[in-house]
Amino acid sequence: DFGVQEIEFIDDVFNLDRPRAKQICDGIIQAGWDLAMSFPNGLRADQMDEELVDKMKAAGTYRINYAVESGTPRVQKMIKKNLNLKRAREIIDYTANKGISTGGFFMLGFRDETEEEAWNTINYALDTKLHTASFFILTPFPNTPMYEEALALGYDMEALYSDYGAVSAN
Repeated sequence: DFGVQEIEFIDDVFNLDRPRAKQICDGIIQAGWDLAMSFPNGLRADQMDEELVDKMKAAGTYRINYAVESGTPRVQKMIKKNLNLKRAREIIDYTANKGISTGGFFMLGFRDETEEEAWNTINYALDTKLHTASFFILTPFPNTPMYEEALALGYDMEALYSDYGAVSAN
C-alpha cells in the first residue's frame, strides 16, 4: 500500500529465536511481498540453520552480516561469546553459496590477544566465502565489563574518549 521496496532489519538478535525468524520470513513469502531485505547489524552465525537461510533468501534477503568478532577459540571464551567457529564457517559459506552477499565483523586488540591470534582472526575471514570482512579496533564502551576491566588495569579511559571527541563516561 505504501510502496515499500526494502526492509533493513537493525536487529542483531533476529535469529536467536529461530522459529520466530522463520515465521517472519514465511509471512513475507505468503503475503507475496516483493521486498529486498538486508541484515546489516551482524547476526550470530552459529545460531543460523540452513532452513532459515533458505527462508530469508526466499523472502528477499540479499545481504547478511555475521558478527564473528574473533577467529580464535580462546578469545571467543574470554569475551564470553563462545561462538562455534566451525559452525559459523559452515553457515557463512552456505549463505554465500545461496547468492546472498555475506559480510563479517571482526575485532582486534582484545586484552592479552597475541599477534598470532590476531592473524588467526584475519585468516579465518580469508578462509571463508565472505564477500566483505570489516575489522575494528576494540574500543570498550562505558558501563560494559571491558570498560570496567580497562579502568581496573589502570587505563585512562577518559583520555581515550576525549582524544576521539566522544562523550565522557561520567
